[in-house]
Amino acid sequence: MAGGVTFVLILYQFWQYNEISRIVEIEKCFSTLYRKIRDIKSRREGDVHRYTLLLFMIGVEVAGAGVTLYVIKEIL
Repeated sequence: MAGGVTFVLILYQFWQYNEISRIVEIEKCFSTLYRKIRDIKSRREGDVHRYTLLLFMIGVEVAGAGVTLYVIKEIL
């Protein structure tokens, strides 16, 4: 189960990267004001935030699996 959750989280990150690529292509048709607003946060900063969140979510998921195994072991 934990492996499946990790797989889905990583798959979501790849999907999000593809969506960002689409937005970059679409924003070529938008106004310069939109581009200025979008450039306030760099892509690198966004990537750092995204992958930090991914690692945190995986860590919480692994910790939850560990707690679950511990509780089941104590009950049995």
